[in-house]
Amino acid sequence: MAHTGIKRIVAIAALGILSACGSMPERRDLVQIQSEAQVQEGATIVWQKDAQSAAQVDAAIERLLSQPLTKESAIQLALYSNRELQAQFDRIGVAHAAIWQASLLKNPSLDFATKFPITGGA
Repeated sequence: MAHTGIKRIVAIAALGILSACGSMPERRDLVQIQSEAQVQEGATIVWQKDAQSAAQVDAAIERLLSQPLTKESAIQLALYSNRELQAQFDRIGVAHAAIWQASLLKNPSLDFATKFPITGGA
């Protein structure tokens, strides 16, 4: 009977821990910026947040440079190569992560104590 109670407590604690875990939602601000740039300038903005996206941008730059330079390709090259723009995306990412972290519940904790008799007891 006591084992059932302990199992129930452990199960409830595990559910509490798992419910506090979550993944960050999609970055709507970045998607909005990208779509506005696409509409206004016909250009694509990419946040080079990892090696894969940086490699994709490098390949796109190579394709653009292999063709004659136009106004549109010059704008696209400028956006791909703009380090300040990438720094702003990084700042937005950090701020977004801070907001997400602040919205999460505090990590649950579980305390357990047991007492053993010092004397032989009756």
